[in-house]
Amino acid sequence: MRDSQRFAMVMCCGALALLLTACDSIENPRTLAPGEPAIAETRSLELQRSQFEDIPVPQGFEFVTRGNRSFSYSRGGVRVGRFVYWGRKGGADGVAEAAAFFRRTMKLRAYGWQLRSQDIGEDSTTFAFSKNHIDCTVTITHEKVGTYVRIDMAGPA
Repeated sequence: MRDSQRFAMVMCCGALALLLTACDSIENPRTLAPGEPAIAETRSLELQRSQFEDIPVPQGFEFVTRGNRSFSYSRGGVRVGRFVYWGRKGGADGVAEAAAFFRRTMKLRAYGWQLRSQDIGEDSTTFAFSKNHIDCTVTITHEKVGTYVRIDMAGPA
């Protein structure tokens, strides 16, 4: 065997070994201490994609579920969620319209949120709302393909 072929063979075997052990490392990232639950026991079977009723959504925006970008959890007196929406209208106009929608709608009696702070930038706008010890952050950004709205919420149920 020539040196270059031997080197290629060693590299392929090394890459295969690394790949096989990396998969094991992802599934089982560390050794468990005595008394710790197994990894399968700590995985949530409770995450959902249901949207909360007290979060308005601008017309024309679609709920993004691919890649688990949106999820919710509500149990044991806790309510947590991340909701991602996408709208076709891009650029600063898309961000401005979505921002105006949330500024106007979140405070309505049907939703009951109070605006705590806002950060308005050229390509994005972020609002912080709260009600009944629940925090809600709305981040609106524009990308080439449209406008994204990400809503992060956490607090007691």
